[in-house]
Amino acid sequence: MLTINKRSQNYLSFNFSSDMWIVDQVIHICKYHWKRFGVVLSFKFTTVLRELLINAVEHGNQYNFKRMITCEIEYFQVDQFKIMVQDQGHGFDPDSLDRYQGNLSTRKRGYTLIKTFTQDLQFNACGNQITAYIGAKDVKK
Repeated sequence: MLTINKRSQNYLSFNFSSDMWIVDQVIHICKYHWKRFGVVLSFKFTTVLRELLINAVEHGNQYNFKRMITCEIEYFQVDQFKIMVQDQGHGFDPDSLDRYQGNLSTRKRGYTLIKTFTQDLQFNACGNQITAYIGAKDVKK
């Protein structure tokens, strides 16, 4: 199940079931939505969004189809995106991720890409919500 909650020129929000198939649908909708307003989403943007959503499905909700994922994307006129992804999992300690920085093994590669391609990452207290900021050089007009 995929629901678009709100959309405007600068904002999109979704709720969807923990299903990997829906991840690509969300990315496709984002590309189409912002293209209508003259903003072409970069490889970095789509990579970060995909990795955040995959992590929520796999690690956060553990593929439990009954658990939902919320995704909010905001575009600022200064050519910056804010992506917030929240799952219904138990969360984790975000500080534990820094031990894997630079480790390009099969696991933890997604976080390395996310951290490399964003300007800033913020986690909520329990670790089931992440907010990523992608700057001007990573958005094409």
